[in-house]
Amino acid sequence: MTADFPLPNVSFDLSGEVALVTGASSGLGWRFARVLAAAGASVVVAARRSERLEALCRQIADDGGTSSPVALDVTDTESLLASVDAAEAAFGTVTALRNENLGHDLGPCGGSLSPLRSQYPLICRRR
Repeated sequence: MTADFPLPNVSFDLSGEVALVTGASSGLGWRFARVLAAAGASVVVAARRSERLEALCRQIADDGGTSSPVALDVTDTESLLASVDAAEAAFGTVTALRNENLGHDLGPCGGSLSPLRSQYPLICRRR
């Protein structure tokens, strides 16, 4: 994992923000989740491998942050919508979305993944 690299010296405050990070079970998603939590955001970590999300949440808690795991398959529209509902139930309105599903191009607010193309703008408007 990215445990070998210290968290950056954060110069901005994300307290009060709610971030949803997809692809958080490894790599860049794992790292972004830790950095956002270190900056004060409440972070919902989402991916298919829920056991790894539990480990990430423990690490974020050990670092003094707040997080919640959510199982998510970005190729399934219902799973995507349920993850946003779970995120909002845990911490309130999602104010930041970080997609790290490198195998799936979501692009800006929709992209080329057909199930999400029709649903992601709806999620953006739900705020």
